[in-house]
Amino acid sequence: MKIGLVILIFLLSATAYSVEQPREIKLQIIRVEPGDTLHGIADKYLKDPSRWPEIYQYNTNLIDDPDYILPAMELKVPVELIKEHLRAAHLIYLLREVRARKRGESKWQSAKLNMKLSNGDAIRTLKRSFARIGFETGEVLKIRENSLVILRPEEEREEVELLLGELRASRARVLTAAAVIEPRLNPEGPKPDFKARVRKDKSTQVAVYRGEIDVASDEVKITLSQGFRLNIDYQKGIEEPQPFVYVPGSEEGGVVPIEYYHLEIARDESFKELVVDKENVLDNNEYFWKLFHSTEKSIYSSVENFMVNTFPMEFFGSSEEESKLPDGRYFWRLFYCDDLGAKIKASSIKRLVIDTKPPYLEILVPRKRARTKEDFIVVKGKTEEGSTVEVNGERAITYLEGNFVIYSKLAPGKNILTVLAWDRAGNVTTAKREVVKIK
Repeated sequence: MKIGLVILIFLLSATAYSVEQPREIKLQIIRVEPGDTLHGIADKYLKDPSRWPEIYQYNTNLIDDPDYILPAMELKVPVELIKEHLRAAHLIYLLREVRARKRGESKWQSAKLNMKLSNGDAIRTLKRSFARIGFETGEVLKIRENSLVILRPEEEREEVELLLGELRASRARVLTAAAVIEPRLNPEGPKPDFKARVRKDKSTQVAVYRGEIDVASDEVKITLSQGFRLNIDYQKGIEEPQPFVYVPGSEEGGVVPIEYYHLEIARDESFKELVVDKENVLDNNEYFWKLFHSTEKSIYSSVENFMVNTFPMEFFGSSEEESKLPDGRYFWRLFYCDDLGAKIKASSIKRLVIDTKPPYLEILVPRKRARTKEDFIVVKGKTEEGSTVEVNGERAITYLEGNFVIYSKLAPGKNILTVLAWDRAGNVTTAKREVVKIK
């Protein structure tokens, strides 16, 4: 009986031991300042300073005297022991030119992968450069190009100040010049996923992809839900929320969030001579989606239509002169891009014809100041091939090579025939004929 009991106890102990998994201990590096002692560091950094002996487990080179003044060194301390507001963040991803600036310093340094970032430290991304900041809570802050962010991993809710550019977050509280953005953390609800963008005029754009966030500005607070976006003007406050289309892209059977569209316009079909190489956000409306999936092989555009309708103005910057392309034939395509600007999928290649010249228009009949007894008069002429013609609001019949014809009804006395011809790019030419109907 005793032997059986011993065997049973042994088996139970072995089973318990076999299922017990070692717990991963996350460590934070703390730099020892001149004059620091282990007791002093514990008082400053630890939630419970009496647990200072545990630091010895991870720093075997320490002298066994907590009041000994330590030399310049770095200590490894379990994150769970550290006061929340002193926990650090780390740069877990960077692409191209990313700069970092320590709190209280004026000089920017090249950022290094896995570098420690504390309260008040700043990250700046340059053109076509991206960064991701990891917090000890598991929050990952995604920072896009041309952005400036100040980090404040305080308390249990991380806080960041977005001065310029764009970031994407889940649980971090985001401060901008125009608003305070605070995600709603509901354990039973979906994990928030949102994007904030600050323009040069200090206005803020917010879009929510999942969950809910609160947006406050000038004592006005709005809860923004999944699928909605809003603008906060620096001077005028919060605008009305608007829905947006969020299109997931499929890649190798998975779902890839589509964040941006990237536009390329080239002089050649192989896209070696690019004249436009721009990207823009997705969260305005369905326009990009329709443009991406358009089956039209060619688009004809005047300058005005090109900037405002065919491709939105934001693709080209705020200057009208920067937005103009010389007249000619081009090729264009759009790419889906993820939140780091990586191109995921390309549209088909289509032609773009920039045409800023009004169409040629010649009225062959009637002659100028014509007179007739008939109730109808035939109007014939010639214009640019592919153009549309109207006479006094009525559509004319058009033929190959730009020929057109229409019969117009006349009223007694003087009649003014207004002929409009507009080409495929939207340019318009107007001509008039005076015809007198006599008795």
